[in-house]
Amino acid sequence: GHLKVQVRDAEVTYHKLKLEHAEAVKAAAEAKAEEDGVRNRLQTIGELAVQRAYSSESVQQFFNHIRGLDWAPLGMLADFIEVESDYESLVEDFLRSELQYVVVEDHAQANRALAVVKNVGKGRLDCLVLNGSTHLEQPMAIEGATPLGNVIRFDNRVRHFSEYLANAYIVDDAARGWDLSANYPKLVSIARTGEVIRGHVVSWGEHEAHGPLSLKREIRELDRRMDVASRKTKALNQDVDRLDELVRESETLKSRLSFQLQEMEREILNTDHRVRSLAGDLERAEQR
Repeated sequence: GHLKVQVRDAEVTYHKLKLEHAEAVKAAAEAKAEEDGVRNRLQTIGELAVQRAYSSESVQQFFNHIRGLDWAPLGMLADFIEVESDYESLVEDFLRSELQYVVVEDHAQANRALAVVKNVGKGRLDCLVLNGSTHLEQPMAIEGATPLGNVIRFDNRVRHFSEYLANAYIVDDAARGWDLSANYPKLVSIARTGEVIRGHVVSWGEHEAHGPLSLKREIRELDRRMDVASRKTKALNQDVDRLDELVRESETLKSRLSFQLQEMEREILNTDHRVRSLAGDLERAEQR
């Protein structure tokens, strides 16, 4: 009776582990599909970022020329800043040219970069030298206006660039921008509705989708999701391997106990047969 209980318990455990293993395999497959989706999106965004890295021909020619050389600048200004997502499109539109400033370590590198454009390129190239003045004045506080520099997070090495934004303020709409222009003629008002007002000049342009800052943000988010998805897939695959081993061990135990039970039942039948045979022999002997 005890062996039968063991066999029954082993069968219950085996079927339970088989079910858990199947569920784990399904979860691991879903996690792998999610990871592949994030990887494909990351590749697509990466390719798009490369295609849209340079909006000006001169910057593109510059980076194409220095590719493979033993020297390269540190990148472009867009690589050194982050912007709050609510203001990305405003900053991308207002600083469209500035975001392509080539960042270099010193004046010598700046001269080397400009020499490339002078000798083999065409158009204009702007360089930003690292580590400018770190003693920056706080922008003037104006009611209903936000200093542009307040919504931008600068790498410390290019923080001095914010001094070029000292007169730029974000406002809700063009009407507030005109008010600001009347009271502060030297300021630039960037309306959240897209208008840019400088004194008596107002401009507007259609926002270009997938600008460098939004692409960078999405790549950072996808990198984070990719890391999470990869760790999840790895953990679930390890769980599948663990359950696979437990299923094999459980199946082996179930088979061994079933064999022992069959042998015991066979022995019981043989014993019963021998007992019956002996009883018959005894009965016949007594009748003689």
